Amino acid sequence: MDEVIVPKRGDWHTLLTKLETKNKKITAKSLSLQGESDIKDAYCFQAFYFFSDGLEENSPFYRDLYRTEIIQKDQFMKCFHRIKTVETVHNHMPITCLSGLEDRNCSIEVVEPTIAKLHHYRKDCVNVLEKECLQLKKNLTLDTSLLRFKYT
Repeated sequence: MDEVIVPKRGDWHTLLTKLETKNKKITAKSLSLQGESDIKDAYCFQAFYFFSDGLEENSPFYRDLYRTEIIQKDQFMKCFHRIKTVETVHNHMPITCLSGLEDRNCSIEVVEPTIAKLHHYRKDCVNVLEKECLQLKKNLTLDTSLLRFKYT
């Protein structure tokens, strides 16, 4: 495993509850209807690289604490999918959903990195980022957000 979605506060359950509660309030307010909701088919998270030395016998999650900025906005994301509505999934995004009625389009929310991030631990950049990789590696930021889960 080389990726994990890390909420800024709380755990995954708290994160998803907060996102769904927010969407219910927005829809109820805009439609003036109680109980109506705009629950998403998937909540997707922006990817940040944490460069690892690649030693597989030691987990990089608590060892490698310096991350890049967003790899490419709205690219390389990973999502939590609603299994009741997502019909077809690519490894990054939902492709077709039952909630789309006639068109079967999926409703996704790209979650702001201030709420949660996708930590992706890699030895190096993927090929399509080869030209940007050196610059990404020069501008690393200390990120200890995962450490709070170390002993829980």
